[in-house]
Amino acid sequence: HSVTLLELIASDGDNPFAGALFLSKPKLRSVILDRLQLAQGRTKKEALRKPMSEWAPNTWDVLHGKPYAPKNGDLNISPEMDPNVAKKQQNLQRNESFAPANSQIQPQVQPAPKEKGKQ
Repeated sequence: HSVTLLELIASDGDNPFAGALFLSKPKLRSVILDRLQLAQGRTKKEALRKPMSEWAPNTWDVLHGKPYAPKNGDLNISPEMDPNVAKKQQNLQRNESFAPANSQIQPQVQPAPKEKGKQ
């Protein structure tokens, strides 16, 4: 499956994958990086055996902890991105501009409604 994922990055484009990967958890990014490196050794396509920083620089940067910033300087969401991913990314960018760097958001929990007949 990792070879298929590697080929999808090459065929569908670097920006959509990097944008979605940017929204994933660090542990998942680490696993994906390991799997993609293994896939590069297994693929039969010579172009995909080249360093990933050459043919998928945005994905490479995100996998190594850098923020998602397309190389062309355009921070707009790519039109080919999944609309749900684009919406999450816009919300993430909006929230980062309002929240202090060390703040933690506490979830608001409401008590469960009482069943009828029980007091």
